[in-house]
Amino acid sequence: GYIWLGMGEGDGLSRLNPETGDFTPYQHNSQDSSTLTSGAIWHLAEDRNGNIWVGTMGGGLDRLDPKTGIIQHHVHDPDDPQSLANNNIGGILEDRDGNIWIGTGRGGLSLFDPESHAFINYQNDPNDLESINDNYIYSIYEDRSGIIWIGTNSGGINYFNPSMNAFEHYKNDPR
Repeated sequence: GYIWLGMGEGDGLSRLNPETGDFTPYQHNSQDSSTLTSGAIWHLAEDRNGNIWVGTMGGGLDRLDPKTGIIQHHVHDPDDPQSLANNNIGGILEDRDGNIWIGTGRGGLSLFDPESHAFINYQNDPNDLESINDNYIYSIYEDRSGIIWIGTNSGGINYFNPSMNAFEHYKNDPR
């Protein structure tokens, strides 16, 4: 198999063939919409179909099909509530059902449905104790029972049970 490398400083994405030592670069080119939306890569994830999900700083989310080289872009559109919540990507996870969870900086958590190509966005609502408690997401993990754990900037850890559609929160108590 290949090794995928994301470069956080704007150098894009590279695919390393460990057998040959050859690198295949995937760069951002503002003049070419078929390239990555940004060269600043923060997170990578491979889904069950072999697609590479590329989370960028400021450019949103790209899905690369390594077989064809085609890159599909997902960016925040303030006029579309079913678009990605924010273009700064802090984490990516494919859950056991094939859904793609995306943590964003400032936008909360986005859930991508691969069938409809729409996003459901979960954002902090100070009046709703069952909402996510911080919109800065840095990590996402699914445990063996299907619970989604979300690491945030200042909200501690959020626990999301998809069957309940509600968040619980765990924060450090320095007492």
